[in-house]
Amino acid sequence: MCSPYVRWVRQPLRVAALTTFLAAIGASGLLAQAGQITGTVTNADTGEPVVAAQISVVGTTLGITTGGNGSYTIAGVPAGTYTLQIQRIGYLEFQQPGVTVTAGQATVQNLTMAVQPLQLNAIVATGLIDPVEGVRSPITIGRLDRQNMPVPVAGSAIQNLQGQIAGVTIARGSGEPGAAAAIQLRSPTSIGAGTPLIVVDGVILGGTSADLESMDILSIEVVKGAAAASLYGSRAANGVIAITTNRGSGLAFGTTQMTARSEFGWQSAIEGLRLPTHHFYALTADGMSYADADGNAVGRGDRIQETGNQFRLFMDNPYPGPIYDNINEVWNPGSQQQHTVNLAQNTTDTNFFLSLNRNVQQGALPNNDGYSRNSFRINLDHRFLNSLSLGISAFHARTYSDDVNGSLNGL
Repeated sequence: MCSPYVRWVRQPLRVAALTTFLAAIGASGLLAQAGQITGTVTNADTGEPVVAAQISVVGTTLGITTGGNGSYTIAGVPAGTYTLQIQRIGYLEFQQPGVTVTAGQATVQNLTMAVQPLQLNAIVATGLIDPVEGVRSPITIGRLDRQNMPVPVAGSAIQNLQGQIAGVTIARGSGEPGAAAAIQLRSPTSIGAGTPLIVVDGVILGGTSADLESMDILSIEVVKGAAAASLYGSRAANGVIAITTNRGSGLAFGTTQMTARSEFGWQSAIEGLRLPTHHFYALTADGMSYADADGNAVGRGDRIQETGNQFRLFMDNPYPGPIYDNINEVWNPGSQQQHTVNLAQNTTDTNFFLSLNRNVQQGALPNNDGYSRNSFRINLDHRFLNSLSLGISAFHARTYSDDVNGSLNGL
């Protein structure tokens, strides 16, 4: 009575065992066709191991976290070429492409991670208060750094502030080549009663804002309100724009950087502007001259309106003879070019920044040469000892401006 039951129980057990055996064989075959990726993750600056860095194989579900010594091993990776993605709080995320995995072998891939700088609240140091966080300063201060103005603007470098700092309005004073920008600061007591004071590297600007080159600027700070007068005197009653130029100290040690930029442009005639070609005066039968009431040819002073057109004034008669093009008489399309070459270096003892600039803007009026500027800037810092350093800043600009009123300015 028990035999059929026993045979019925043993049969499933045999099938289950056989299934488990085949699965084990298949899994071992798959593992035999896979490889692994192993290595260490270290700090790019100090060489110390990076702990708890997340490493994943892009396009797969494989990944692992580095251990206490920065090592990692990703097993069961099918043969092929992959890209590793590395993430860690406080470090820059990056990807390592071209990691080739061979079946049954271990691919060694050591990785380095760069520290990600954290942006904290700016520290404000003035003659009124001790250094405090910018958000807690009693003085209204706006700041624009170089990374926030990556594209240099044509014309005055002050135009970088447009749309970047609240309460600052920048506009071109006129269309004249080389014209300085008109600056308006909104403060609690006024809406720009006058031009703010411009200070470059601690020195009050002696020329105009048009002499500043955008690629030389490292940062711009705007102090609005009467507090500016406490810092720079009564001349700063309308606010202060403090500009700091590049000195090369922001580069990594042992780095030399050269930057060149050339910009060309030209002025063209106003597109879509059509000259008047028709009028409402009477013409002779041949349409070659103006006519009087009897249809006789007369001069311009004796012409009359077309009969029956006194009240409608339809301008449907073409002008006789050539049409005077008054726009071409006063418009002279000119070109604009701007060239800048910067050289910066930073070492353990010395850092410097060198800038050469040329700016040419031709005028749009005949016999007007426009504006040209050649400028040179050098900022140099040298550290003799830990407590002794020497800094030099020099700037020279020669500008030529041809005013439209006929006077000639050469500075």
